[in-house]
Amino acid sequence: MLQKSNAVNIKAILLAAGSSTRMGAKNKLLLPYQGQAMVLHILEKLEQLFLQDILVVTGFEEQRITAALAEKKVRFVKNPYYSKGMTSSIQTGILNCTSDTEGFMICLGDMPFLSVEDYQLLLKKFKETASLGARIVVPTVDEKRGNPVIFSAHFRDALLMHPAPNGCKAILKENENGILEVALKNKRAFFDIDTEEEYQGGLSMEN
Repeated sequence: MLQKSNAVNIKAILLAAGSSTRMGAKNKLLLPYQGQAMVLHILEKLEQLFLQDILVVTGFEEQRITAALAEKKVRFVKNPYYSKGMTSSIQTGILNCTSDTEGFMICLGDMPFLSVEDYQLLLKKFKETASLGARIVVPTVDEKRGNPVIFSAHFRDALLMHPAPNGCKAILKENENGILEVALKNKRAFFDIDTEEEYQGGLSMEN
């Protein structure tokens, strides 16, 4: 059973700003998944983690995204520079976190197979290693790294100044000694949806 604990102030930053260019005319985050928009399906898992705050970073089709999540108690923050890449959305989320935030969990809006238990394992590892200070918790499946990644507040400035447009892998590479890997048993955890084929394939995996 999941236990409610706010001992460590971790904020979830759910990235929902991308333009889904590989999906064609469709916004992949709004595609139906298990009877609801995919981004809502993911958010409802994050709600079960008892975090102090969940920030949803919007950009492309902002009004449609916020409408899909209208009934949820989350903070929406708009990234006006979303077209520059995912890093700008990560930075927008971090800039809107309170100064007492101890960890940033960067969550992607196109990974519906991550389970509540997967997220909880990562949070547990982060909380258990609070005394280490600077640390990055990274999930693995069959020794391959994926998302979501949790950065301790030590990396706030590095994340905000990171120049690469499409993610923060370089920060991981530069800080290998601070990385704590968590092996997930869920073999489908890292399956993300970028194309129509992947979407249909994801649906078939659920049947």
